[in-house]
Amino acid sequence: MRGAFRWLFAHFAGGFILVLIVQVVVVTIGIRVAFSGYADFQRDKLESIARTILTGSTSDFSESLSYTNPFFVFSADGDLVFSNRGRGRSISSDEFEPVYQDGSLIGYFHAGQMKFMDNEANRIFLSTLLLLAGASLIASLAFGVVISIRASRKIAGAVSILRSDIRLIESRTVVNARNFVITELTEISRSLERLSTLLANEENYKRQWMQDIAHDLRTPISSLKGQLEGMRDGVLDWSVERFDKNLTEIDRLQDLVQGISELYTVENADTVMTDSFPAGPFIDEVIAPHEMTKKKKNISVDISMETDSIQGDRRLLLRAIGNIVSNAFAYTGPDGKIEILVQRNGDRCEILVADDGPGIPADQIDKIFHRFFRGEYARNAAGTGLGLNIARAIIERHAGEIIVQNRSTGGACFVVSLPGLEKNKSQQ
Repeated sequence: MRGAFRWLFAHFAGGFILVLIVQVVVVTIGIRVAFSGYADFQRDKLESIARTILTGSTSDFSESLSYTNPFFVFSADGDLVFSNRGRGRSISSDEFEPVYQDGSLIGYFHAGQMKFMDNEANRIFLSTLLLLAGASLIASLAFGVVISIRASRKIAGAVSILRSDIRLIESRTVVNARNFVITELTEISRSLERLSTLLANEENYKRQWMQDIAHDLRTPISSLKGQLEGMRDGVLDWSVERFDKNLTEIDRLQDLVQGISELYTVENADTVMTDSFPAGPFIDEVIAPHEMTKKKKNISVDISMETDSIQGDRRLLLRAIGNIVSNAFAYTGPDGKIEILVQRNGDRCEILVADDGPGIPADQIDKIFHRFFRGEYARNAAGTGLGLNIARAIIERHAGEIIVQNRSTGGACFVVSLPGLEKNKSQQ
């Protein structure tokens, strides 16, 4: 394999040499055509003069006498009629050129070779032309070599920089976009910047993901291990209450594994099947799992329906909205109130879930959608810290968005915005 500079220079130089060869061929062919055309022109001219002499239409031979080469005119019988160089006895009949009048042979003429170079002015002109052409070819070759070197260095230098950037990207280093003289190379550099940022973020994401998983697995596993070791060593009693506590930890592990699996499935799904389904039964199904909590805490649920349908994957949206509603029930106190509103906003469908709980601390409101994040009000509550992260992933897979804000009267309000059916289907 050859370096970019050598490869580009060889191709540039080869192109210029090819152009020079073409120029030489064209000039050579042009000169040969010019010589042939000149000879034909001279022959036709001298034939016309010979015809004039043979027909005796004029006795003015000044035009023939101005021809500097030997010029002889003979009759059809071979007798000399005109000469500007003696008798011409040494001229063979094979060298005669015929002269015709109305298709009939009326005589012959002889005028030497009638070459372009026989004329002194022509020789000077041609030599000057060839000199200029040679100088032009040499200058073109010199300029071609210089341009080839400069262009090759510029492109090879840019390629070398991009190659170095790619090596940095391989080590998950973010590279900055560069501006090159060539637009396409600049666009490639900008693409590399975006790619490096994406890969670096992905690496950080994976690292954080593994750290978060390890952190959330460590606590229940350590608790289970301690309980089992204590019972094995006789330090702890075997009791139903202790077994229930261990089963609770196992359930938490199971929920965590299930949540991780579901999040991975949502984030890596190729398509999201969308359709229109009734809004009322959907909200009823979202609330149904919380009937016991609703009665136990005496929570009132106010549902408002300003649209009859919702667009999207019903199963996935049931999971997303269910996670949000589950949080609302978890953080709404006794005798509290939860409000659910389904409405149209232009060509979008909005689902609002509001509670009158403690709200979200200002320094945590931007973090609640991060995986495994559990705010200060959730640290002593059951859960994996994946619910809202899964909800956001599902909404974003629908080309929608989810935002949260604290209410002025207390509590938090989640707003899920989904695109219309036609636009949503285009996301498949």
